[in-house]
Amino acid sequence: MNESFFSAPQLKRDPLGCASNNVTRRIWLILLVLAGCVGGERRPVVIHADTVTPEPPADTADTMVDPGGFYFLTDSVPPWAADIDVLELTGLYFISVPHDTTITPPDTAKFLYHILLKSDTGGPPPPDFHLTQLVFHGRHFKFVTAAMDSVSYDFDGYFRRFSKLRPEDVALSGRLRKLRAGRTVAEGDVRFRYFEGE
Repeated sequence: MNESFFSAPQLKRDPLGCASNNVTRRIWLILLVLAGCVGGERRPVVIHADTVTPEPPADTADTMVDPGGFYFLTDSVPPWAADIDVLELTGLYFISVPHDTTITPPDTAKFLYHILLKSDTGGPPPPDFHLTQLVFHGRHFKFVTAAMDSVSYDFDGYFRRFSKLRPEDVALSGRLRKLRAGRTVAEGDVRFRYFEGE
């Protein structure tokens, strides 16, 4: 009788002890997880500047814009691009901002989309690099030129201003590349100021 009296509480104590240990373990586990979330090391997200040109904040709610005009390199012009006179986009009229738009200028209008080089006084006129394809995705803008004497250009950037463009505004920025026989020979970040023309 004494054995049963003393053994009964012992039988009840074991399960309670196990349960208590399980609860304690769970509490410690939760605390460790929370400590890891709050105090753990946070690694910064690295965005490489040479992969994607960051989009500037929107300056318009318009759905149709008219970026046609002349664009001149400004600020720190890379030495290899110093012979570029102007990027002409006078063939552009209205672009639908929310949608992807690809323009392949026909031969009859290619003189409205090209890169003009500076000409030397008395020398032969430099070649025009006609744009063979223009791609718009909102204000994201890319173009590719035809090759002249194995040299061509391409560009990937953004219209910094897309509406109510004013003379001398820095309206376009991004990555310009110069290629020879399809291989990159020079590249750099550039900015273009806008001129509507006369």
